[in-house]
Amino acid sequence: MRKALVFGAAVLLLLGGVSYAVMGPFEVASLTHPTLPESSSSYRESPQDIMHPIQQDVNPQDTQNAQPYDDGITWSWEEKVAPIDVLEYVKDLPYNEWVEIDEKTTRQLFEGVVQKALKQMQIEGNGGEFEEVLRQKLLYFTPEFEYYYPPYEEDFSKRIVRFPVKIMRKDDSDNTIVFQLGRAEDDEREIELYFKTLDDGNQILRGIALYRDRYVVGEIGPPKKESLFLAWKNPNFQEVCLSKRYFNSNWTNFGNREELLSFHQGNPAPVEDNTTSEPPLDLSGVDILFEPAVFDTVYENWEPYDASYFQGLRSIINLCKLQLGLIDNGQELEKVLRREFLEYVPWKPIDPNNFNAWEEPFIELVSIRRESTPEPDKTVVYHFDIGDMFARDVYITFTRELGANIPYDWGIKQISFIQPVTMKYKDKDGVVKQGVGELTKSFTFDYTQDYLTGRDPTEIVADYEKVLLDPRGYMLTPLSEQLIAYFKYGEPSAHNIR
Repeated sequence: MRKALVFGAAVLLLLGGVSYAVMGPFEVASLTHPTLPESSSSYRESPQDIMHPIQQDVNPQDTQNAQPYDDGITWSWEEKVAPIDVLEYVKDLPYNEWVEIDEKTTRQLFEGVVQKALKQMQIEGNGGEFEEVLRQKLLYFTPEFEYYYPPYEEDFSKRIVRFPVKIMRKDDSDNTIVFQLGRAEDDEREIELYFKTLDDGNQILRGIALYRDRYVVGEIGPPKKESLFLAWKNPNFQEVCLSKRYFNSNWTNFGNREELLSFHQGNPAPVEDNTTSEPPLDLSGVDILFEPAVFDTVYENWEPYDASYFQGLRSIINLCKLQLGLIDNGQELEKVLRREFLEYVPWKPIDPNNFNAWEEPFIELVSIRRESTPEPDKTVVYHFDIGDMFARDVYITFTRELGANIPYDWGIKQISFIQPVTMKYKDKDGVVKQGVGELTKSFTFDYTQDYLTGRDPTEIVADYEKVLLDPRGYMLTPLSEQLIAYFKYGEPSAHNIR
């Protein structure tokens, strides 16, 4: 038996053992039997209105018969694709011209590169960490989010290609092939493949490089250019090294080159690993949130949040993956978090109901502030105000205690989402009116004492709940329907009880 967290005209925050609510436009005295206010409070009128102690519902939901949820859709990460030889594919393409290719062809070409690299390294069967480097650090691609819009759209007929992939065959001595991909302003990147022609005429893979803009921890100002380079070493190409380097915007060097991993032919495990002190997934965006330049500046103070917001979102998702033990298989978790909580509009539609009607390129504005919490050295709440025509608020609660088991300085306790909803409703006299209610969603980590003490790192789950409130604060969502899904530690599929 597990308890579903329930909240009225509020999003539940759990701070230091005390329950608090981030209030929407209407205060509610009781969660299960709300007392209607005589007059509504203004929307986040002042910092004092942000948090109010509330009561938790204690009616449990029985999850003993819960089953992994299957939406009946084959997503890209569930589909095996036939590899395409990239050299064969480009031989008839023009030199030095970008050519658009579809998302499935992209995945097939990437699969061909993975297979070529494994064969070249004489690795059969389980490709181990070497294959993980290829798939997760260099040749990653999620078309449901990075190619189509709306993100993770389940109806294929409604998917619109918003971020096409391009390929170029360069006329140079390295026989370079370049891919250009990524979402507008968010992890846009280029992947370059370098080949060497041997004396017998065969071409072997000499290197794979990924270039992207990254905000660097400890640096203020525009992003740097990050290069991840997997290079086969001369003269026999039996050893390969993954390195990282940063450049300034004019491509002058920033810092020194770092060798991360080295592999020898026939061995899928690294023979040299300089990454053991780092988290297995990138958390740099969270690190930036806790730098003094951000942490202190945004305390109870709204500040614009630039494109580093997108790097922050990726790191927040990665932190959730780490807490649930989904380092290599967290695609379903990422789908829920991006689609239901952390989505932003990369282009501005003329008609919100018609994604074929678009204006000029537009990125939603994001503002950030850090809310006051009783013990900021233990619990921190960041408040993101996102949007233009789809305005919404996202609160992310970090706690020290949940970071200890990763291990990391901070863990995520809850992601909360509030969005105004226009609707018809009846006032206290029964008169039908038009007003603004609220859609509230929460993604909350629940855990046992065994988890906190480190005795059992699997004793943690995450609940996804949703509640719709009318303009007077009445909950329109029955208790039995508030728990949408939840994730168990180490299990990549979401579970539900319906």
